[in-house]
Amino acid sequence: MKKFLSIMGLFCLLTQTQVMAQGPNRLENLGHQIFNDRALSEPRGTSCADCHVAKLGFAGNNGSKIGVTRGSKPTSLGLRNAMSNAYTAFVPTFHFRVEGDDVDAVGGFFWDGRADTAPTQAVLPFLNPLELNNKDAASVLQKIASAPYAKQFKDEFGQQIFNNPTLAFQKVGVAIAAFEKTPPLQAFSSK
Repeated sequence: MKKFLSIMGLFCLLTQTQVMAQGPNRLENLGHQIFNDRALSEPRGTSCADCHVAKLGFAGNNGSKIGVTRGSKPTSLGLRNAMSNAYTAFVPTFHFRVEGDDVDAVGGFFWDGRADTAPTQAVLPFLNPLELNNKDAASVLQKIASAPYAKQFKDEFGQQIFNNPTLAFQKVGVAIAAFEKTPPLQAFSSK
């Protein structure tokens, strides 16, 4: 087992070094822009990065002083603290591990595992009234369609992507999840 872990550690380090040398690709860059866009909340002014702060290990409370995250409205408080979204590339899909009579929940995203993939996790806060507070996916997509990176979004996912709102909203999650796999969020550093 130790040999396996050593090999995996070396593989991760080599892969990380190669990715860092190349810099972010187009999809990762798009995800970075969406992750940091404060126009994607209602009211405008809160981004994913406000609750997932780099200097706090990609966690945080968006200025709340009581241990749970403040949403885009000053009167909105989440039910839990925002968990870190660093190292999400290593979170397995939600499943149950059964060993004899022992059953354990494994993987998934959010504290309760309610999203089974990183792209699904990435879009749910947009629609949560206690977080980014958009009334529906169409509201988010309308903002993205008028954002400075709208052309990049269409270049990445097709010129007609906004004609299919369900697919377009899924692709928002795909872009953010790609950004969450970049070196700043997978630092492998104790610093």
